[in-house]
Amino acid sequence: MVLTEFMQKTKDDRYFSKMEYFAKLCKGIYSTSPSFFRGSAGFLYTFYKIYKNFKLNKEFRIEVVKQIEQFYLDITNMILNGKIYDVNFDNHEKNFFGGKEGILTILDLVNKNSDNQKIFPFII
Repeated sequence: MVLTEFMQKTKDDRYFSKMEYFAKLCKGIYSTSPSFFRGSAGFLYTFYKIYKNFKLNKEFRIEVVKQIEQFYLDITNMILNGKIYDVNFDNHEKNFFGGKEGILTILDLVNKNSDNQKIFPFII
């Protein structure tokens, strides 16, 4: 997110292709499967920041918005009704915070495929 803010404020788009690549790797990560909370919050927040700050192609933007809306509806349902859609979900804190590992794995993959210009050199 630091890089996103940097690019937005400085109008420096050198890393745009890397950010778009990162977003495409995250695409489809959210679903209503039994483990839908695992990493979804982090990925969807990243999706949202990229959607707001970068000019992605129209089809990709529509897919991002659909995933964000689905995630929002699931979270709203959980807060208002005190439950989530997955009836077998009994340890949401573990799954929710487990998303950190997933995000770091994706960042590592992006960095390995970015030649010399690491997308987040100060993190990994």
